[in-house]
Amino acid sequence: MKTNFFKNSAKVAATLMFATVMTVGFTACNKNDENQPKEQTKTCLEYLQQDYDTIVKRYPMAEGRFMEARYELNGKVSDLSFEELKAVSVEYWYYISVQDEETQEFHAAAISMEHNLVNPQAATVITLQEASSPWFNDKIIPDFENYISLEEALRNVKYNDCNDPQTRFVTLRYPVIYGLDRGHAFYVFGGSEDRDEHVLVDAISGEVVVLDN
Repeated sequence: MKTNFFKNSAKVAATLMFATVMTVGFTACNKNDENQPKEQTKTCLEYLQQDYDTIVKRYPMAEGRFMEARYELNGKVSDLSFEELKAVSVEYWYYISVQDEETQEFHAAAISMEHNLVNPQAATVITLQEASSPWFNDKIIPDFENYISLEEALRNVKYNDCNDPQTRFVTLRYPVIYGLDRGHAFYVFGGSEDRDEHVLVDAISGEVVVLDN
């Protein structure tokens, strides 16, 4: 990691330390009885870009420092048809780090954002906290150019010959632990630790990749 990533590391370090005590919650406030939960109208990729802009506006240092989007579905991929599968919530993570050029002291912070994708009345919570160690197993995702949506990834898995993952969790991440490095992220499907296969979808080509456990 480059030590000159930030122009003023001492100032950034102080900002990170101060910001660790901040937890900000946002709630759509509307007392109209007609404001009922409604179906998701955007793709998860569109929500990702929208929420990314929100984070960067509040924390400019988070720009280009996106790490993961952790999606929860309304049921297991193996139990529902493609038409039935929906993402109900997502948790985004960002990682910011800097090494003070004078003291060589390491400072890092993690930003998370929780977004309910089906209930407009639910709070969207943004939390910034000090990170005590480097982020392992993932690389930074600097942008989402040419990425497919989660919905497209789900379609590709459901219409592929692989076994449908027995999980309701999917993470958009740039993994470094599977020996696959194509320069961008994958949609990584969860499951039990003793599952026979790891199922991933290339976030640009849409290719379904199946790895033996």
